Amino acid sequence: VEVYSIHDGDGLLPLAALFAAHHLPVALVSPWAGSFVDRHDRRRVLVHSALAMAALTGLMALCMALELGWALPLLLALRSGASAFFTTAERATVPRLVEPDELLVAGALESATWSTVFCVGMALGGFLSALGTTLALALDALSFPLTLGFAHTLRGLGTGLGPVSALWLIGRGASRRRVWIAFHWLALVAMALFFWVPAGYALVALSVLWGAGSGTNWVFSAEGMQRLADDEFQGRVAALDGTLYITAQPLVAP
Repeated sequence: VEVYSIHDGDGLLPLAALFAAHHLPVALVSPWAGSFVDRHDRRRVLVHSALAMAALTGLMALCMALELGWALPLLLALRSGASAFFTTAERATVPRLVEPDELLVAGALESATWSTVFCVGMALGGFLSALGTTLALALDALSFPLTLGFAHTLRGLGTGLGPVSALWLIGRGASRRRVWIAFHWLALVAMALFFWVPAGYALVALSVLWGAGSGTNWVFSAEGMQRLADDEFQGRVAALDGTLYITAQPLVAP
């Protein structure tokens, strides 16, 4: 969608609209989605939200083929709203599937599989966009039903490297608190060095370290919230976390 906006849009305004359509609905819908998830069957929420995202992405491909680019931000906003339900239900379900002392491992595996899918998806998306944005969106629509069968078993790279490394250190006797603090500082230092390091392999290494630190921080904090919150409030806690994350992005963006 971004490729379409850059090549066929009128300046940066369409791209800004797409950015808002990506993030604003999540921030607005997440609080309500958390309460909804806590009151309904989380498995059904996962299935229905994934199917909704597939249908909306298919409509985006159709609008692209019909050259109805004006409808893309609206459809994207609706899909982002549906993703708030999926993500909230996914995180709220984890404490039901594993023991409390396994939450950290589950979070590390989730971060690892998410990172892999993100990296591979971005690469494939760029390749498919070169073949045609309509084709890329059509294949994207088919990917959502697949998540129902594979349950995100393909995530890992980048932000997944940090949590796995942290677990390895803890398994060898390192203090959990010190490991968390160390990776937290790793992310902060890597971000600070971005202003001083020229483009090249060093910048790539800093990106990996930044991802390792931030990924570990996310996994440890998510594990703490899942462990401390009652099951009936898991959806609302996950939604609040997601809302704060999305809201903070424009505040820290350069």
